[in-house]
Amino acid sequence: MNSLGRLTTNIINKTYIYPARLLSQHKIPSSRSVTTKNISNDQDDSQDDAPIKYTGSPAYKWTAKSSRTGVTLARLWYEPYVILGSLFVFLVYFCVLREENHIDKELERTLYSRISGLEEYQLHASLEHNKSLGLSTVELEARLSELAKDKK
Repeated sequence: MNSLGRLTTNIINKTYIYPARLLSQHKIPSSRSVTTKNISNDQDDSQDDAPIKYTGSPAYKWTAKSSRTGVTLARLWYEPYVILGSLFVFLVYFCVLREENHIDKELERTLYSRISGLEEYQLHASLEHNKSLGLSTVELEARLSELAKDKK
């Protein structure tokens, strides 16, 4: 790119100039499909150097809200009803019609029943924490004594 904001291409000893506004709107064409102005046309060059009128540009129609939130696409009027209906059908099937299987029964178990000694370790940690803060430890000690009786 040269200092005037144009891209110059030399194809078989012919020089072509792409105006800056053409480059910003479109991809640069490949060398085989170049059909632009010849450099000898000085009248078009002066027109390309002229400022672009703001009210005639796409920036005139752009709002600040579009920059913050993006462009909102129009939705079909029945789209929310389709989504709600699909969600309702799924929930009815999953919560009412579907039979329980072994995975559901496995998910009903607590973490303490899966890992032996976890509840006792958690109770000891909570007991130390409550003692350091001066909180009541009666319930924690009662549960620890229950666990000790169950082990015996």
